[in-house]
Amino acid sequence: MMPGEIWLTEPMIPEVCAKTGYHRTTVARWVKDQKFPKNIHILLDIITNGNLGHIHPLWDGYRIDVRDGELITPEVKRARNIRVKAREIYLTTIRYQQISALTIDKRELEARCESQERKIAELEKKVSELQKAQEYLDNISEPNVVAWRNRNLK
Repeated sequence: MMPGEIWLTEPMIPEVCAKTGYHRTTVARWVKDQKFPKNIHILLDIITNGNLGHIHPLWDGYRIDVRDGELITPEVKRARNIRVKAREIYLTTIRYQQISALTIDKRELEARCESQERKIAELEKKVSELQKAQEYLDNISEPNVVAWRNRNLK
């Protein structure tokens, strides 16, 4: 069997139903046609072949021997003297995903802050101009404005 290839038989249907949550007739149709939805293909590749590359790109080439649970490296070395626990793999993957997500969020927030700071600076400039205009208008005496209007509107 090639890496990533899945070949299921009738006796495996109940196990696949239990692990995927799909109905027996649906899984039987998949087994009969040997065609699976992409997400189910990935799950079954992990379950039947132990392919860890689907979990995270850092694990590409690593797999778990589904018979004895040993980790097999890309160089096809068995990790007999190393006890790899699924929880440790899971936590490492989750930490990496969290760091990636937080890094992306940080960049987006920094970009938003810079944009908002530019907008604030523009608004402060406009407020300053409006205050100067208001001061100018306040300094003009009312009689002078009336006289100016009378002269220019005739």
